[in-house]
Order: sequence, then C-alpha cells, then structure tokens
Amino acid sequence: MIAHARAAAQAARRSARAGERLELGGPRPQVGVDLERGAGVRERAGEVAQALPHGGALALQAGPRRAFGLADRAPEVELMPLPRGQREVSDTDQVDVRFVARDDFGLVSAELVYQLPDGTTHRIPTTPSSDQPRTWRERMTWDIRQIPVKERSEVLYWIEVRDNDPGLGLEPLPDPPGKRTRSATMRLVVEDDETEHAQNIAKLAEIRDAAVDLLAVRMTTRAFQASDGSAGSPPVAVRAAEARDILSRSGNLLAMVAAPIDALSVDTMARERDVATLSEIHRRLVALYRK
Repeated sequence: MIAHARAAAQAARRSARAGERLELGGPRPQVGVDLERGAGVRERAGEVAQALPHGGALALQAGPRRAFGLADRAPEVELMPLPRGQREVSDTDQVDVRFVARDDFGLVSAELVYQLPDGTTHRIPTTPSSDQPRTWRERMTWDIRQIPVKERSEVLYWIEVRDNDPGLGLEPLPDPPGKRTRSATMRLVVEDDETEHAQNIAKLAEIRDAAVDLLAVRMTTRAFQASDGSAGSPPVAVRAAEARDILSRSGNLLAMVAAPIDALSVDTMARERDVATLSEIHRRLVALYRK
C-alpha cells in the first residue's frame, strides 16, 4: 500500500510539472489571430494557451505568463542590376528587369515602379505564374516607350512585392492587403533620339551661320592689305588687331565644329557618311589653322 501511494504521488507531481496537453485535432481554440501566421494566445482561469504556427499540440501551463509563436515576416526582394551596356537606353528600346522575391507563406503580386525627374511615379504590375509561390524569380520586359520623357533624363526605378498576409494579426497592416517590401533603387538614363537629333541639326545651323560671318569678315578685312603710306591705308596696329580677331574667331569656329561631330557620331538618326564628311572638313581646317 505504501509503495502504491508513493507511485501515485510521483505520477501526480510529474503531471503537474508537465502541464496538460491538448491535441489540435479537436475544436480550434478561440483566438484573435490567424494561428497559421503568428502568435495565438488565449487565457482561461489563469492558464495560458500557445498555438504552434505549423500544427502540433497545444500546451496549457499555469501562471500569468503569455506565450507567442513566430510572427509572419515581411517578404524579401532583390532587384538585379542591369548590364553596364544597358544603363543608357534609347526611348524606343526594351529592357529586361530581373528580380528574386521570397516570403514565408506566399507572394501574390509585384510592381515595377519608376520615378521621373519631376518626382512623379508610374507603376507596372505583374503577378507570379504559379499560385502564391514562396520563391519568385521574374523577368519583366520594360518597354521604354512607356516613359513620358521629352529629353535625355535619368529615371529611378525599383520593385515592390506583396505577400498573402490576410491581416488578422494583433496589429493591423500598415498598407493592406498583404505586407509590402521595396527593393533597392536603380538608375536608368533614357535618351530621346528625335530631340537629340533636332538639337544636333540646330547646332549645325549655328556653325553654318558662324562660318558665313567669318568668311564675310575675311573677304572685307583690311588686315592683309599692304601699307603704302597713303591717307586711306590702315595703320599697322589696326591691321594687327583685325588679324588677331580673325584668328580668334577661326579658332572658335573650329571648336564649334568639333562638338557636334562627337554628338553626331552617337546620333542614331544621323547618316554615317555625313558624319565622316564633317570630320574630314574639320581635320583639314585644323591643319590650316595651325600653320
């Protein structure tokens, strides 16, 4: 009898230390959060119940403590940088934007967001091919013609992803539905080919006018007339000043010609033959100027 009583007492003490175990196969405890997404807690007669986030047993322990499960974290997203040769594009090009996103329970959508120099933003949405994947690798084709630019501009862009969190946690989501995460910001230079070509044509017109003016000065100058000592003959100092002015204007004209040659060499709308002709003219004029 004494041994039997001792064994019963030891079993009671072990049961009290271990706590009561309830299986989740029965009725689900009434808690204020989604048990699959975070900490589910209930109190009953001084007892605290903790629901494990991925199923299992529900442990009841005496005392005023509160027990919490793992919270659902925000998704992660990584935006891949563009190759160096694609970081400056034409307004008629297409760019492949790649990113990788991950979430503990699933991803539902993503957006390519780009910001113009004036601060306005535009969004291009996309969805995964499978239903709420936990890992999402995507390649988006970005049509640069969608960007409303009228001149060479630097565009900022990034990726925003959302998970499938229904927002049943203890704290409300800041921007439902789901939790949103933003990637690092990248830069893209967009060139407007038509505008840049028009600017190059305007510069060539300025060079034409400057060349005609210089030719007129050269044809009417007295700098190179021989001084015969007559009353109408210009003094040597006047002729030297006019000659220096012609030389200076000739150097400025050569500099004006050099600038559009560089611009036209990358102008997709300019003909290579015209660029080659202008380059040869500039080379010959520089050789004469240096004599």
